[in-house]
Amino acid sequence: MIFAGTLALLMAQGTFAQSMNVYTACVQQRLPADFSQLDRGARIRIYRDAAAHCQSEREEAVAAAVRNRQPGETAEAARALAIDIIDTLDPGSN
Repeated sequence: MIFAGTLALLMAQGTFAQSMNVYTACVQQRLPADFSQLDRGARIRIYRDAAAHCQSEREEAVAAAVRNRQPGETAEAARALAIDIIDTLDPGSN
């Protein structure tokens, strides 16, 4: 069920997906080229510092998810799902 909701959220008129592309591009441009070679602790620290610089892009992605939510889905549920999707990008999330 979460997968279906995630898929629907990502495909909803492309808005959430487009906003996520902007957010991930913002974060990625702040990561070092050897990011994947770093130890887990360094990756978490560096990623979170980069993500902190992209707060407005993150907020826009969440707002897009709320704007384009499925009929019958609450704004809170759409917001929570978007935040969950974004948070899984953090190396410390797994």
